Amino acid sequence: MAIHMVPEEPKDFDPRSHEDILFNALKNNYSGNEEYYVFHSYNAVAYNKEDNVIYDRDLDFVIANAKRGVLCIEVKAGDSIYYSSSDREWHYSSGRIMQHHGPYKQIAGAKRALRDKVEYHSNNRVSALLSKCRFVGAVCFVDMRKKDFQGQSLPEEATIQMTILQDDLDTIWDKVEAIYDIKMPSEKYDNTLTEGMNEGEFKLLLDNILCPEFHLIPSPEATTGLINFRLKQLIREQYKILDFLTEQPTAVINGAAGTGKTMIATEKARLHSVDGDKVLFLCFNKKLQKKLEDDNRSNPDYKNVDFMTISKLTRDKTGDFEDYAGLERWLDRCIRREAELGYKHIIVDEGQDFGVIDVEAHPDKEDEGIQNCEIINKLQEAALEQEGTFYLFYDKYQTIQGGQSIENILPDCIDSADCRLTLHKNCRNTKEIAKTSVTPIKDKKGRSLKIDAAYSWVKPYTPVMHVIDSREKELDVLKKTLDEYKDLGLDDVVILTQGKLSSSTLGGHLIESTIDDPYDYFKHNGRKYRVATCITFKGLEADAIILLNLNSKSFEGERGKEFYVGTSRAKCKLDMVCTLSDDDYLTVVSAIDKGALSGPKNKNALRKIFGNLFSSEVVIE
Repeated sequence: MAIHMVPEEPKDFDPRSHEDILFNALKNNYSGNEEYYVFHSYNAVAYNKEDNVIYDRDLDFVIANAKRGVLCIEVKAGDSIYYSSSDREWHYSSGRIMQHHGPYKQIAGAKRALRDKVEYHSNNRVSALLSKCRFVGAVCFVDMRKKDFQGQSLPEEATIQMTILQDDLDTIWDKVEAIYDIKMPSEKYDNTLTEGMNEGEFKLLLDNILCPEFHLIPSPEATTGLINFRLKQLIREQYKILDFLTEQPTAVINGAAGTGKTMIATEKARLHSVDGDKVLFLCFNKKLQKKLEDDNRSNPDYKNVDFMTISKLTRDKTGDFEDYAGLERWLDRCIRREAELGYKHIIVDEGQDFGVIDVEAHPDKEDEGIQNCEIINKLQEAALEQEGTFYLFYDKYQTIQGGQSIENILPDCIDSADCRLTLHKNCRNTKEIAKTSVTPIKDKKGRSLKIDAAYSWVKPYTPVMHVIDSREKELDVLKKTLDEYKDLGLDDVVILTQGKLSSSTLGGHLIESTIDDPYDYFKHNGRKYRVATCITFKGLEADAIILLNLNSKSFEGERGKEFYVGTSRAKCKLDMVCTLSDDDYLTVVSAIDKGALSGPKNKNALRKIFGNLFSSEVVIE
């Protein structure tokens, strides 16, 4: 058979030990019929559950054989050590006492550590090998001969039978097998250990104990978990905002999607609640309000925080969801100190949305935006009048909450605030997703937005743009993508559509929302996936987002902002499904960045430009 040396050449060692001599003897002098594995310089780190101790032992050599078991060998230079009967200790030539009380006790301890490594292994199949694998120890003095031992008595813990000497090196494997042949006390009555391991059991020992392979490649679930863990940690910029706000009775905080506005807002609310102060946390989006309420209902840190929408606050103060005039009258009384506001602190999230109305879809609500903003203005005035605080968070790029015929009014405090702060670092999305989301967005000077991501992720998922030539293919692409997500271990998945659900390909395939659950659901392969529009999912997020109903008009004007909102909801994985003809690539690229068209304009070149523009992989379905 063969001798397998691991590694093939000696590892680094102290030349005074002469380990290389034994290494070469073991490597070159075998002529038998069995298969042995020889490991040089093995480190056994084992946890003993009974003692609650971690043992760390170095073994010069470990020899393993399926039938014979494991032999551990400690190599020493005999001319540099001696045993003293006066203190019954092994000493170096300098007189210093050796560690581990000499080589024989050293190898006994190392052998026990290796045995513990098997016995307390997390895999029960590995720990079961203890009943079939023998563990034997020996000491080798490569510069000592048998005659040097004549007339001398070995220490109490040693025998010549477990000692390898220079005379043994030419026939080293005869000595090794002679040591293996020495029976352990338990084997006098039970030959289970003598029978050894079968081929599969020996492979289990090699793969899990003696030469395991360990690749630092996290599973998809672990990757997603790590990203989420880091996202939950406030970055330095956010801590600075929180510290600054402690000295400011009122402020407006601007930040693009993913910069942590809601995270800071909820942490600010929590801090006030812990201090015993009542907090009104006002949201526009009902889904966001419900999530914040559900997530923090059982957390005592938020017991003094009321998460509300304007309609919910209206009902709470007037008894009627739609009595906004009654709410304003109550706020006027608070401002005049004729009524108690009931809240020391007011926090408004997504403040840009309260004054946005789709006048085409809801002509009867044309004045609602004005009224909403007036309520926000009066909440600020009432809070400050009653010596409280008022903070409003908003995104100047995200002024959509309705359809395409948009009328947008902002609360007065956004334009007139004495204290205005801006968040710059994206701490929700991977940098790749953040770059994709802002593709259609320009600043006031028509320049593309620059992304400042708080973290760099190791091997993040690249956003994928699935291009189809017909909307009839959209459902098939959706199902295929959901299957891929399942294989990746992604469970927190939301399907978004640009525009109304009723006009998407999902119409007729959904489990509709209820009073208690604001989400529609798409069922596929035994799982239900939440479905929403980009607009109704504002302020929320998910590990993975699939955005549907895109076409060549999806990246301009208000629809471009809608794309920005939808894609920026994805934390780890983003897939988009877009219906495009070959001619549409030029249309889309020209509308977003004409400067990108300086090179060739053939079909393949345009597809590549399109993918680069959206920082995504383009997949033609």
